[in-house]
Amino acid sequence: MDLHLVWTNDGIIFVKPLPRFLLSLEVWNEYLNCEVDCKCRRGSAVLNTGDARQTPHRYRSDNSGGVNINRPGVSWPSRTQRDVCALRRCALGFLYSYACLITYESDFAYSKEHHLLPSLARGSEIQWDDWKKFSKEILAKYKEADVHPRFHRGELRLSRLNFFSRFTQWPLFTSYIRGWRNYGSLVRDNITSLATATIFIALILTAMQVALATDQIKAHPQFMDVSYGFSIFAILAPLFVLFLVIVEVLYNLLKDNLLTPNLAKKLARKKRPAADASV
Repeated sequence: MDLHLVWTNDGIIFVKPLPRFLLSLEVWNEYLNCEVDCKCRRGSAVLNTGDARQTPHRYRSDNSGGVNINRPGVSWPSRTQRDVCALRRCALGFLYSYACLITYESDFAYSKEHHLLPSLARGSEIQWDDWKKFSKEILAKYKEADVHPRFHRGELRLSRLNFFSRFTQWPLFTSYIRGWRNYGSLVRDNITSLATATIFIALILTAMQVALATDQIKAHPQFMDVSYGFSIFAILAPLFVLFLVIVEVLYNLLKDNLLTPNLAKKLARKKRPAADASV
């Protein structure tokens, strides 16, 4: 769901298809059924996606009212009520986003055409009247505190996510979604921007050179000083930017081959389920 309702500067928006299980009453009753005094009703649950994936909401340390943890099968890591409450908030926010996206019958037809809406059990299709009733129920029961904060903001711009991710994610300067797929494209994109800026600098230097050749400008020492300073800037700035591009390539090379694999191994060890935890 990392790219749901994220749009790029070239006019592309990513929409995650609505999964069939979120339309199942049994799933909500069994896995996303929130108790009256649950923390997620007070908006205090925070999502930890690493530990909360595929977790029954009614899982407790004592398993009262939850699933049968003694049944042999796949190993199940330990979880907290805080994590599973956050799953419900994400699910409610995801449904709320679809209720806002599909408000007209033309939206509904477009969604079905592009397979954003699932088919129901036994291959039956969702009808427009059913969707209207479903959306009205979601909107009528919507409370801001019940949904994850991500869905309070609607569409998000990818460029802004990339900007903030570079300073909030580890390793540092890691984009939310990379805009390049290899180091060649990274160098090419940066050099293209540098070349464009250099052209404008060259135009300004040419204009200054013509102005300095006139008698009127020669009588103004301030302009002479500005021209001198800008000339030094025009020499050093492209070299400095080129140096930064080289540093960025080396940093990404180090991060991709050393930092990221080691970080992934550490996270995998933390998320490894206990040997005696099973469902």
